[in-house]
Amino acid sequence: MAVTLSDPLTLLENLSSVTYAAFGNTPKPSKAQQNFLLGCQHLKSQQLSQAETKISQSVEFAIAEEKAEPNIVNKEILALCLSGMGFLRGLKEDHEGALKFYKQAEESWRQVHQNTEEARIAPLFFDISYLLQKTGKKAEAVKLLEDTKSKLEKSNLPQKARFLVLAEYYLALSHASASFPSPSSQVEEAYKKARDLLEKAKAKDLLLLLSAQLTYYQNTRQEDQASSVKEELILWTKEFQSQGM
Repeated sequence: MAVTLSDPLTLLENLSSVTYAAFGNTPKPSKAQQNFLLGCQHLKSQQLSQAETKISQSVEFAIAEEKAEPNIVNKEILALCLSGMGFLRGLKEDHEGALKFYKQAEESWRQVHQNTEEARIAPLFFDISYLLQKTGKKAEAVKLLEDTKSKLEKSNLPQKARFLVLAEYYLALSHASASFPSPSSQVEEAYKKARDLLEKAKAKDLLLLLSAQLTYYQNTRQEDQASSVKEELILWTKEFQSQGM
């Protein structure tokens, strides 16, 4: 599985406390919402230049709207628009620029969730860890993921099990990135934990994890392990297909 940043609307779904259900469906969406949604439409059509124009404008409007009325809805919209700009920068492989916007979005999301569990922001932390790796801050990425995992283990979030799997997955990738091209016991341990959780749940995400593990073994020239994982990937693919998944 190639790691990618969460698209902005998926991030909103995971992190929102008040605006997700109504986003864009209010009788009169704010200018920030209007421009953000237009930007997402351009993104869907792979019109990156037009998408960047609209989402950039959404950030400007969101800053002004949050300043005029600093309520939780406007804070969420600002956080979302900042995340959208980070996502766009990431698509253009401007990882430093993307990280800057995601850090600004983190500050806004923390304000939104200041009275709830910080683990709620885990999906954003996964994106930030990816960008930290891409900008050479691998130790910082691992620390962020370890801290996020610890908070998740103590949380009561409905998404706790899935987020923990993702934490293990991103940790495996971080360790793999730090050790490349040499094999690493930390990578093996992180992959094993994530796989155990997914196999118990018989979750289709297991296919993505096995694909990532296969790539890791191929990159580190561990041919026997790569062959074994490839066989498992074929078997689990057939298993999920037989279940209509």
